[in-house]
Amino acid sequence: MKVPIDSKFHTYARILSEASFAFYDCRTQEEIHDLRIIGSRPILFMIAVYKNAVTKGRWLKIGKLPLEQNLQKFPPEFIQDPIEPTQFSIYENGKIRPAKREECEGLERAAVWEARHVEERLRDHYACRPNYWVEYMKIRDPRVKVTKLSFDRSDPRNEKDGLGPAMLDMSSSDPEIIKERHKKLKEHFKSTNQ
Repeated sequence: MKVPIDSKFHTYARILSEASFAFYDCRTQEEIHDLRIIGSRPILFMIAVYKNAVTKGRWLKIGKLPLEQNLQKFPPEFIQDPIEPTQFSIYENGKIRPAKREECEGLERAAVWEARHVEERLRDHYACRPNYWVEYMKIRDPRVKVTKLSFDRSDPRNEKDGLGPAMLDMSSSDPEIIKERHKKLKEHFKSTNQ
């Protein structure tokens, strides 16, 4: 996938399983046609993204290669209960298990990202500045009980729909609800991998 960063630069990503993408450290103004060159670049991050990034033509498919072994297994993601913030789980290989906070450090939060927020994250990465959404989705201080998450609608990053990555969709403390949401996501994005 060719992913725009701004009006001059773009990078590339691979479509993975479960609505997920791997984003390469491949910022360029040039078109790269040799997929092996792209695949040899380091991966910046792997996250789930809404399929409209592809189906609406925002990100363009440029080819297809079999996934390397390291891309066939999506990294674990953490879930922090929004009502009981001392309760953590890890989602991995389609299963959810209880976890300690320490196990969740350094993992991505289970979330589905909008394409524009991914592009913002890439811009921030290359500008060497913190990303609003990455910071927002870090593990919350368990001493602060969060009963309702809200977004600042005056923030220009929220201009379209008032929402960032859909982490609220994955923040249920009920493992069956989360499994069902992941199942729906898999079905929803199945056409993206074809």
